[in-house]
Amino acid sequence: MKSLVIVDIQPFYHQYHRDITPKLLEYIKDNSNSYENVIWFYNAEEVRIEETIDDMNEYIGDFEIISEEQFESIIFIDKDFGFFRNWMDTGVDEEYIKTVIKYMIREGYNDSGEIGEDTFKMLFQTFFNVSDDDILDEWSDEYEFFQDNPINIPQFKWTAIKGLKNVDLCGGSKYECLAEMKILLESVNVKVNELTNFIYSA
Repeated sequence: MKSLVIVDIQPFYHQYHRDITPKLLEYIKDNSNSYENVIWFYNAEEVRIEETIDDMNEYIGDFEIISEEQFESIIFIDKDFGFFRNWMDTGVDEEYIKTVIKYMIREGYNDSGEIGEDTFKMLFQTFFNVSDDDILDEWSDEYEFFQDNPINIPQFKWTAIKGLKNVDLCGGSKYECLAEMKILLESVNVKVNELTNFIYSA
Protein backbone atom coordinates (compact mmCIF):
# COMPACT_ATOMS: atom_id res chain seq x y z
CA MET A 1 0.00 0.00 0.00
CA LYS A 2 1.22 3.51 -0.78
CA SER A 3 2.05 6.37 1.54
CA LEU A 4 1.50 10.08 1.02
CA VAL A 5 4.46 12.35 1.84
CA ILE A 6 3.89 16.11 2.03
CA VAL A 7 6.73 18.63 2.22
CA ASP A 8 6.52 22.22 3.49
CA ILE A 9 2.82 22.90 3.12
CA GLN A 10 2.62 25.20 6.14
CA PRO A 11 1.69 28.74 7.21
CA PHE A 12 5.19 30.15 6.60
CA TYR A 13 5.01 29.34 2.87
CA HIS A 14 1.29 29.91 2.42
CA GLN A 15 1.75 32.60 -0.24
CA TYR A 16 3.30 29.99 -2.54
CA HIS A 17 0.68 27.27 -2.10
CA ARG A 18 -2.49 29.15 -1.11
CA ASP A 19 -4.42 27.56 -3.99
CA ILE A 20 -2.94 24.12 -3.47
CA THR A 21 -3.64 23.68 0.25
CA PRO A 22 -7.45 23.30 0.15
CA LYS A 23 -7.23 21.03 -2.90
CA LEU A 24 -4.67 18.85 -1.13
CA LEU A 25 -6.84 18.63 1.97
CA GLU A 26 -9.82 17.65 -0.17
CA TYR A 27 -7.63 14.98 -1.73
CA ILE A 28 -6.67 13.66 1.70
CA LYS A 29 -10.31 13.70 2.78
CA ASP A 30 -11.35 11.65 -0.24
CA ASN A 31 -8.35 9.32 -0.45
CA SER A 32 -7.10 8.73 3.10
CA ASN A 33 -8.19 5.09 2.93
CA SER A 34 -5.92 4.61 -0.08
CA TYR A 35 -2.80 5.33 1.95
CA GLU A 36 -1.12 3.29 4.63
CA ASN A 37 -0.03 6.55 6.23
CA VAL A 38 0.31 10.27 5.59
CA ILE A 39 3.67 11.82 6.56
CA TRP A 40 3.75 15.62 6.67
CA PHE A 41 7.18 17.28 6.85
CA TYR A 42 7.43 20.92 7.84
CA ASN A 43 10.16 23.41 8.66
CA ALA A 44 10.05 24.70 12.22
CA GLU A 45 12.35 25.53 15.12
CA GLU A 46 15.25 23.48 13.73
CA VAL A 47 15.61 26.04 10.94
CA ARG A 48 14.48 29.07 12.95
CA ILE A 49 10.93 29.09 11.58
CA GLU A 50 8.79 29.59 14.64
CA GLU A 51 6.00 27.19 13.71
CA THR A 52 4.83 24.34 15.90
CA ILE A 53 2.49 21.39 15.65
CA ASP A 54 -0.18 23.63 17.19
CA ASP A 55 0.31 26.11 14.34
CA MET A 56 -0.07 23.26 11.85
CA ASN A 57 -3.21 22.12 13.64
CA GLU A 58 -4.71 25.61 13.49
CA TYR A 59 -3.66 26.14 9.87
CA ILE A 60 -5.18 22.89 8.64
CA GLY A 61 -8.21 23.18 10.92
CA ASP A 62 -9.10 26.63 9.60
CA PHE A 63 -9.93 25.07 6.22
CA GLU A 64 -12.50 22.79 7.92
CA ILE A 65 -11.99 20.09 5.28
CA ILE A 66 -10.48 16.98 6.85
CA SER A 67 -11.96 15.37 9.94
CA GLU A 68 -10.32 15.37 13.36
CA GLU A 69 -9.72 11.64 12.97
CA GLN A 70 -7.94 12.19 9.66
CA PHE A 71 -5.83 14.96 11.15
CA GLU A 72 -4.83 12.82 14.13
CA SER A 73 -3.71 10.02 11.81
CA ILE A 74 -1.14 12.27 10.09
CA ILE A 75 2.49 11.82 11.12
CA PHE A 76 3.99 15.31 11.45
CA ILE A 77 7.79 15.59 11.36
CA ASP A 78 9.81 18.75 11.98
CA LYS A 79 12.59 18.35 9.45
CA ASP A 80 16.05 19.73 8.78
CA PHE A 81 16.80 22.08 5.90
CA GLY A 82 19.34 22.06 3.08
CA PHE A 83 20.96 18.70 3.79
CA PHE A 84 21.89 17.98 0.14
CA ARG A 85 21.69 21.47 -1.33
CA ASN A 86 25.45 22.11 -1.31
CA TRP A 87 25.74 19.62 -4.16
CA MET A 88 22.30 20.00 -5.74
CA ASP A 89 22.65 23.74 -6.29
CA THR A 90 26.02 23.36 -8.02
CA GLY A 91 24.78 20.74 -10.46
CA VAL A 92 26.24 17.54 -9.00
CA ASP A 93 24.57 14.56 -10.69
CA GLU A 94 21.57 13.47 -8.59
CA GLU A 95 22.38 9.81 -9.12
CA TYR A 96 25.89 10.39 -7.77
CA ILE A 97 24.40 12.18 -4.75
CA LYS A 98 22.26 9.09 -4.13
CA THR A 99 25.33 6.85 -4.48
CA VAL A 100 27.14 8.79 -1.77
CA ILE A 101 24.05 8.93 0.47
CA LYS A 102 23.61 5.16 0.21
CA TYR A 103 27.23 4.66 1.19
CA MET A 104 26.89 7.05 4.13
CA ILE A 105 23.77 5.29 5.40
CA ARG A 106 25.40 1.89 5.02
CA GLU A 107 28.51 2.98 6.92
CA GLY A 108 26.69 5.05 9.55
CA TYR A 109 28.16 8.41 8.50
CA ASN A 110 26.14 11.57 9.09
CA ASP A 111 28.46 13.94 7.21
CA SER A 112 30.12 13.29 3.84
CA GLY A 113 33.29 14.85 5.26
CA GLU A 114 33.67 11.64 7.29
CA ILE A 115 34.37 9.66 4.12
CA GLY A 116 38.08 9.04 3.60
CA GLU A 117 39.73 10.39 0.46
CA ASP A 118 40.53 6.96 -1.02
CA THR A 119 36.93 5.86 -0.62
CA PHE A 120 35.64 9.13 -2.06
CA LYS A 121 37.92 8.70 -5.05
CA MET A 122 36.68 5.13 -5.54
CA LEU A 123 33.03 6.20 -5.42
CA PHE A 124 33.74 9.02 -7.87
CA GLN A 125 35.73 6.86 -10.31
CA THR A 126 33.24 4.03 -10.26
CA PHE A 127 30.19 6.23 -10.80
CA PHE A 128 31.68 8.45 -13.50
CA ASN A 129 33.82 5.69 -15.04
CA VAL A 130 37.01 7.72 -14.70
CA SER A 131 40.33 5.94 -15.27
CA ASP A 132 43.30 6.20 -12.90
CA ASP A 133 45.17 8.27 -15.48
CA ASP A 134 42.31 10.69 -16.09
CA ILE A 135 41.51 11.27 -12.43
CA LEU A 136 45.03 12.58 -11.77
CA ASP A 137 44.15 15.73 -13.71
CA GLU A 138 40.97 16.58 -11.88
CA TRP A 139 40.76 14.79 -8.55
CA SER A 140 42.36 17.45 -6.34
CA ASP A 141 39.76 20.02 -7.42
CA GLU A 142 36.91 17.53 -7.08
CA TYR A 143 37.97 16.42 -3.62
CA GLU A 144 38.45 20.02 -2.46
CA PHE A 145 34.89 20.77 -3.55
CA PHE A 146 33.46 17.73 -1.77
CA GLN A 147 35.37 18.56 1.41
CA ASP A 148 34.46 22.25 1.38
CA ASN A 149 30.78 21.58 0.58
CA PRO A 150 29.71 18.53 2.58
CA ILE A 151 26.26 17.00 2.55
CA ASN A 152 24.70 15.42 5.60
CA ILE A 153 22.12 12.83 6.54
CA PRO A 154 19.15 14.72 8.04
CA GLN A 155 18.70 14.29 11.76
CA PHE A 156 14.91 14.26 11.86
CA LYS A 157 13.09 10.99 12.52
CA TRP A 158 13.66 9.95 8.92
CA THR A 159 13.66 6.31 9.96
CA ALA A 160 9.89 6.72 9.53
CA ILE A 161 10.47 6.61 5.77
CA LYS A 162 12.93 3.73 5.65
CA GLY A 163 10.26 1.08 5.58
CA LEU A 164 8.27 2.74 2.82
CA LYS A 165 8.05 1.16 -0.63
CA ASN A 166 5.81 3.42 -2.70
CA VAL A 167 5.21 7.10 -2.06
CA ASP A 168 3.07 9.82 -3.59
CA LEU A 169 5.09 12.99 -3.01
CA CYS A 170 3.87 16.59 -3.03
CA GLY A 171 4.50 20.04 -1.58
CA GLY A 172 7.51 22.16 -2.32
CA SER A 173 9.49 23.89 -3.25
CA LYS A 174 9.84 21.80 -6.39
CA TYR A 175 13.56 22.27 -6.95
CA GLU A 176 14.56 22.72 -3.32
CA CYS A 177 13.14 20.94 -0.26
CA LEU A 178 10.84 18.70 -2.29
CA ALA A 179 13.73 17.67 -4.54
CA GLU A 180 15.84 16.90 -1.45
CA MET A 181 13.11 14.69 -0.04
CA LYS A 182 12.78 12.85 -3.35
CA ILE A 183 16.54 12.19 -3.38
CA LEU A 184 16.42 10.93 0.20
CA LEU A 185 13.46 8.64 -0.47
CA GLU A 186 15.01 7.20 -3.62
CA SER A 187 18.30 6.70 -1.76
CA VAL A 188 16.53 4.24 0.53
CA ASN A 189 14.92 2.52 -2.46
CA VAL A 190 11.47 4.07 -2.23
CA LYS A 191 9.55 4.36 -5.49
CA VAL A 192 8.39 7.98 -5.79
CA ASN A 193 5.46 9.33 -7.76
CA GLU A 194 5.09 13.12 -7.80
CA LEU A 195 1.56 14.49 -7.48
CA THR A 196 2.15 17.44 -9.80
CA ASN A 197 -1.20 19.09 -9.00
CA PHE A 198 -0.04 19.60 -5.41
CA ILE A 199 3.54 20.81 -6.05
CA TYR A 200 4.57 24.45 -5.82
CA SER A 201 7.65 26.48 -6.75
CA ALA A 202 8.81 29.34 -4.54
